[in-house]
Order: sequence, then structure tokens, then C-alpha cells
Amino acid sequence: LKWSHINASNHHIEKIEDTLGQHKGTNNQTKNRYLESLNYASFVNPNISLDKPFENKFENIGSGNDEPKYVERNELSSGVPKISNHSQWLEAYLFWLLSFSLRGLDGIDIAMMNKEWLCDEKGISLDKDTPQKIKDLIQKSTQKFSDKKVYIRGFRKKTSNKKIGIKILLNHYPTLIIIRLLKISVEINRPQFLYKGDDPLRIYNFDFDKEEDTIKWSQTLNTYSKQCSKMFGSNGNIKCCRNTFTQELGVIYGGNADGLLSVSLGHRNKKEMADHYFKTEQYKLDILQIEVIKSYNINKLLELIIEWCSNQTHQYYGSEAPLIKTEEFSKELKELIKERDLNIKDKAIKRPHLNYNRDTGQTETTFR
Repeated sequence: LKWSHINASNHHIEKIEDTLGQHKGTNNQTKNRYLESLNYASFVNPNISLDKPFENKFENIGSGNDEPKYVERNELSSGVPKISNHSQWLEAYLFWLLSFSLRGLDGIDIAMMNKEWLCDEKGISLDKDTPQKIKDLIQKSTQKFSDKKVYIRGFRKKTSNKKIGIKILLNHYPTLIIIRLLKISVEINRPQFLYKGDDPLRIYNFDFDKEEDTIKWSQTLNTYSKQCSKMFGSNGNIKCCRNTFTQELGVIYGGNADGLLSVSLGHRNKKEMADHYFKTEQYKLDILQIEVIKSYNINKLLELIIEWCSNQTHQYYGSEAPLIKTEEFSKELKELIKERDLNIKDKAIKRPHLNYNRDTGQTETTFR
């Protein structure tokens, strides 16, 4: 395309829209983003007379329902008994919870996570910390080391853009417990896919530079989605996890939750949204992340899963064994919930809240 195509006449604009509309390899949501990008390019170019040349939108065709698909709280809780004694369903449930706790992070990005992604609040890599220190972070959530903020920082597998990456708070509860439980489940159900090296953060052993491993992962993720749909309903697909987080984030944040989340997960590099994201302090993003997890009662939901699964048995190496073998997780989680409730009650800690002003579009942080 040349600038003259946009600036010359409506004929060219209509031809661009028609050509894009006939492209069968791209969905309408992506086509609309292309038009948004062209509109933004026209807006910032002083030599273009039209600020917004593309007014039309491509409508989503298919289900006839454009409402975002997300899982309700009651669907998550009612899905726990449906695990029954199916160890693979437990694995799928835990994977959904991990994705949700990490802001709806894509499945392939979770599969790629490793200790090289770990960094502190200033962005300094923790990979050179002692192996035992990193191991304690994952396996001993109550260690003092975890009192400091630890993030995962990387770049999405689905994009070659290395300007906007992923920086998500990792060591908030109960994410670390979910990781440990998920590793146990993978070891039971898919030992051939379990990472067995010295990296305490890495879960799977897939090499995504190999096509065969990429196919295996795609099949595994598809299985997770089918199992979650049976537990949570039609919106249980793993891809709807991000929609669920976004929907609740919108209730709490009040602003452009989808755009903020998209850039924070490295999904798009639209300049005005990227600028807004980088101007949003990391601590506010952390607060929003924690507030969404708290709002969906993920702590107590995980406690319910542990309680249920500890009473369910399955065949493991020829003998009956509980889905979750030890009471360590249940005890640890109960202590964390009790400690936090007492701290809030005694005002030993003040919980941060974000207040959104719709008139100014600004957010203010208060502690109460």
C-alpha cells in the first residue's frame, strides 16, 4: 500500500476493504485490527486529510452471538466434583487455573516457561541465583525469598515481535502451589512429557523448535480444552480462560481491560495501547492481577479441589492411590488463607484498591 491509496479517493478505500474481506485465511477480528492500524497510521500522518478513512467493521459470522465467552464462578466450583477420580481431568483443571492466575497466559507460553524467565521487580534476572534458592521459591512457598516480588519475563512463542514481552507476577498465592500440583499430575498422566532436569520452574519437556513436539503439545492442549469443557461447560475451552480473566478485570479496572491485558501479554503492539500499558505502573498491574484472582476465589477453590481429590482414588502402578497424595498442600493453603484473613482483620496489612475515575480515565490507589 502507498499513502496515495488512502488519501486519493473512496474508490481505493473500498477496494482495500473488499480485498481484505475476500481474504479467507484471516478472521474478522484480525481484519478489523488491520483497519484500526491503517486508521491510526492516517491519524498520525499530517499529510493525510482523513483521520479515520476506514469506518466499516467486519462482523463476526458463525454462532450469531458476539458476547465474550467466559466461565462463571459457579461453573468453576460445580466442576470440581466432575473431576471424580479422573487424574487427567484434574491435570486439565489445574492447567486452566494456572493460566488464569497468570492473567490468561497462552498455553504454549506456559509450556515454554523456564528459570531464565525469572526476574525481580527491577527486571534483573534471577537465573544466576543459587539453584536451591530458585527451587525453594517453587517448592517451599513460605520461604522468606518469596516475600519479594518475582516475575516471569519472556516473549510469546506466537510472535516474532521482541519489543513487547511478558512480565507477570509469579509468586502470589496460590500460583506456586498450582505449579507444584500440575507437575505431579503430569508425572502421573504423561510422564513422557514431564521435564526432569534441574529447572524448578519448567513443567514440560517439549522442544518447540521441533515440529513433532509442537504437534504433541497442540494435541495435549486440545485434550485439556475438551476436558475443561466437560467440567465447566461450553466456555471451558482453554482459550476462553483469558476471556474470563478479562471480563473480571473489566469489572475491577473499569477501563479498556481487554486492550491493557492484550499488550501486557504481548498480544499486540498497537502504539496508543502500548503507550498506555508502559505508562501504567507495574504495581498497579500486580494489584489488578491479584484482585481478579481474589475476586474469583481461586485460593478457596483450590482448597476445595485438594479436599475433594484427597478423597478420590485412582489406579496408579497397580494399586489404589489418592488423586492428591499428601495433605501438605491442603495444610499449607489453609494456613495461607487463615494468615491473610487474620492480617486483614487485625489491619496488620492494608489491602490496595484501585479506584477508576470514568471522567478522567485515571486510576488512583488507596489502601484500606
